[in-house]
Amino acid sequence: MSSSSTRLRIRAKRWCDVAYNFLIGEDGLVYEGRGWRNVGSHTYGYNDLSLGIAFIGTFVERSPNEAAWKALKCLLDFSVKVGYLSPDYLVVAHSDVSNLVSPGEPIRSEISKWPNYRHN
Repeated sequence: MSSSSTRLRIRAKRWCDVAYNFLIGEDGLVYEGRGWRNVGSHTYGYNDLSLGIAFIGTFVERSPNEAAWKALKCLLDFSVKVGYLSPDYLVVAHSDVSNLVSPGEPIRSEISKWPNYRHN
């Protein structure tokens, strides 16, 4: 997402920042959105009790690359290590709690194999 696109979305929706706590790039990097200490604005009814993480890109037809998946797993492991996530955290797809396509079937299919995935 370009910075001009981000500014436009922030102004149009009157957000103080990007909606997610963290964003994952296919360059293998984790980008801080709202971070750990600020409530996200990503999923109505779940913002104050979740960590919103999004892959950067559109993944309706393909899954993010291996570098992105590795970055996500590192972020989750580190979040547990520093106490921002409980060791028994649950992974829930946006589409599991909202009437949306996000995050895309390839991502939902992958996370549904994880032991801490929960379909609502």
